[in-house]
Amino acid sequence: MSAEQETQKPLYEAIVEDEEWLNIGTENDRHSFFAAHLPTISKKLLNVGSMMRQGMKSDQGEDTADGEPCESHLYVLQHDIFGINQCLHLANVVLLLGTTSEHLGATMAKIVRLAPFTDQDPTTVIASAVLVYLLEAVAALPGSDEKQANLQHIRRRFAQSNWMLNAACVTALGLPAADASETAGADSGRKGAPPER
Repeated sequence: MSAEQETQKPLYEAIVEDEEWLNIGTENDRHSFFAAHLPTISKKLLNVGSMMRQGMKSDQGEDTADGEPCESHLYVLQHDIFGINQCLHLANVVLLLGTTSEHLGATMAKIVRLAPFTDQDPTTVIASAVLVYLLEAVAALPGSDEKQANLQHIRRRFAQSNWMLNAACVTALGLPAADASETAGADSGRKGAPPER
């Protein structure tokens, strides 16, 4: 690996920042764009992470928020689907606020021509890139261990589903990948999980 490759930023970061991609906030105004929106982004991501983690705790035999015991795999699934939807919605809102239709159109056209993304939905590729960028930006802010745990939970749950992309796309974008132990039988230890086949 050359020194140039070592210092090259991940593709997800280039997609968000670079002029030939989305150029969110534009280079000259990116700092003020994120300074204005990062508090709201942070609050939303931390709330989602907390809610998703609460669903995991409830599924492991603890009481739910209303005091009722819950051992259903569906309970976790509902929290995960809601949390994933909220994360993608947030990424798309930031995308629409921060870029132009010209940059978005050019980025989508570029992605569908770029291996390994040719058979992937370009909006999913873009949303995943923006989401990881936001997670990293929020993680860099000062905060508690609880904050980091909430963000890590979101990363882990998305990584377990390959960020809704194929493995080659995850690698090409530079997205965090799930550990093999997390993807192979990840649900087998939870109460109410479907039996392995």
